Amino acid sequence: MCYNHNGEINMDSYVIFENWQYIRRKTEMPQYNEMTLHRHEEYELLYFVSGDAECAFGAEREKLLAEDVVLIPPQMLHGIKILSKVQYVRSVINFKKLSVNPEVLRLFARPCVVNITANKRMRECFNRLEDYAEFFMPAMKQQIMEGTIKELLYLLYITERENFIYPQIHISSFMEICLQYIESRLNDIENIDELCRHFHVSRAYLFREFKAAMNTSPKKYIDSRRLHIAENLIAVGENPTKVYLRCGYKDYSAFFKAYKRLFGVSPGSKKK
Repeated sequence: MCYNHNGEINMDSYVIFENWQYIRRKTEMPQYNEMTLHRHEEYELLYFVSGDAECAFGAEREKLLAEDVVLIPPQMLHGIKILSKVQYVRSVINFKKLSVNPEVLRLFARPCVVNITANKRMRECFNRLEDYAEFFMPAMKQQIMEGTIKELLYLLYITERENFIYPQIHISSFMEICLQYIESRLNDIENIDELCRHFHVSRAYLFREFKAAMNTSPKKYIDSRRLHIAENLIAVGENPTKVYLRCGYKDYSAFFKAYKRLFGVSPGSKKK
């Protein structure tokens, strides 16, 4: 459990094993109109419980409804955009490999969304995962939760694959390419002029595109993306005094100030 800069309580459950992890998070006052696109090597399954948000996959967008399940392929540029300060509750499952039928993993061939309001079995699976994360010892937790995650995947394949919704494109092709470039060089970009030179555009054009697509400036987007990566690393036990170098900061003082400005607490106070 931790506190955000408004003093509201964020209640978190983290369960992390070698091949998969489960996170349950409630944010009382999410950061309005903020979004950081990112990618990772794992499959991701996000269960949207409540809030006011949309998911983004590169240039594609889809407004989320309560009890939507979002499927995200490995290496897919994605993120969640918060549309208002309504309480945001979600469960996230990431996995590298699980012993399931390869046909099931084809569900992740492209990003998609499916609503499971009418699927009682799937909702019960997510509820059980929340309970198991709290009550079982680690050895038992790994077995029973992994079995439940596999059950979820098979239920998706058997009962929901015909109901998938594929998001629509909402941002320009330039922004899609630009965000992909930023993600590939996130920790190496020196300044905004580097982006302008690489894409042969003016600073004014770059700022207009970012404002229209992300409602923020290029620098704020890059800083936010780096800091959220740092937050995740610290949450799983990394030392803040080492994390800042991995996240594109040259000195700890600048990292400390930026982190506290964004999250309302010092890096060390959020370490789990």
